[in-house]
Amino acid sequence: MWHLDVLEPGPDSVVVARTDVGVQAFGHGPHLGVQFHPEATIASVRVWAERYRGSLDLLGDDPTGLLAETAEQAEPARRRVGALVDRVLARAGVAA
Repeated sequence: MWHLDVLEPGPDSVVVARTDVGVQAFGHGPHLGVQFHPEATIASVRVWAERYRGSLDLLGDDPTGLLAETAEQAEPARRRVGALVDRVLARAGVAA
């Protein structure tokens, strides 16, 4: 994670994920708001690492290591995203 944005959920929202940087996900009624990118792929992370190399350097993150970790975590992340989408759809009353 190296985004520089922080969000503040509304007063009727429920924080469901937080890091030391800030809120990463919240629920509001049947809706889910996320600060991260569940749609990220190895290709998109590669583009981000190239485009935002300066911010990675400022944070002391190695793009090569980031891409290696992304590749290593790709399959488990795909499964977690599938589970996340299923839970959001179920909460909204839509069949997965």
